[in-house]
Amino acid sequence: MRMQGRSATPVKKCLRLFFVMLVVAAFSVGVQSKTSDKKKALHPKTPELKLRIVPDKETYVLYERVFAKAELLNLTDKTQCFPEPAQGVEVPSSGYLVTTAGLLDPPENEQSESDQFLEGFCGGLTWPAEKLRSEIEESWVKLAPNQVYVVKLTKALVNLRSSGQWQLKATYQPPQCSFNFDECMKYLRSEAKKVGCTVPEIRISAESIQVNVAPPPDQK
Repeated sequence: MRMQGRSATPVKKCLRLFFVMLVVAAFSVGVQSKTSDKKKALHPKTPELKLRIVPDKETYVLYERVFAKAELLNLTDKTQCFPEPAQGVEVPSSGYLVTTAGLLDPPENEQSESDQFLEGFCGGLTWPAEKLRSEIEESWVKLAPNQVYVVKLTKALVNLRSSGQWQLKATYQPPQCSFNFDECMKYLRSEAKKVGCTVPEIRISAESIQVNVAPPPDQK
């Protein structure tokens, strides 16, 4: 009986040690995860591109359509590549550009931002890989370091319903995946790298631009 009692003690000690190791390992993983999250928060990724919008004029008439150019500047030392951005609709696979506007100093009973109704399209990337590489080579924008790409004139999603100062705003979302995000983006970046370019990842916003909205000549 004594021998059984002595043999049981090491087993219990091993079980206790194993349990302690599991707790320590779990705690370590949790700490590493929190540390990683803190590092991401303290050191967010730097945008690869800079967006600038240029309206076709500085003064508009009530309810007039607003058109603006958008310029994308490559801030990195690598060639960036992306499809021509979709405009006014959300198309994740190609990336999209949205230009909106809002009153600078709206009345109390009015919203500052104009209403936005964006139609969205979900779809996967081109497959197989050979076809995607061919698409990148032949039809995607290739933007060298410090170079600017001018997106064709875009109509802003705005209803100039009041006279006064308005702010034009724009955002650009680079191409991304709608499904199986991590693996899909890894596939996209890998195939772009084989072509010799990098796909931008960071959603960016342009500095707002002020324009004036005046009543029609016969109402002045």
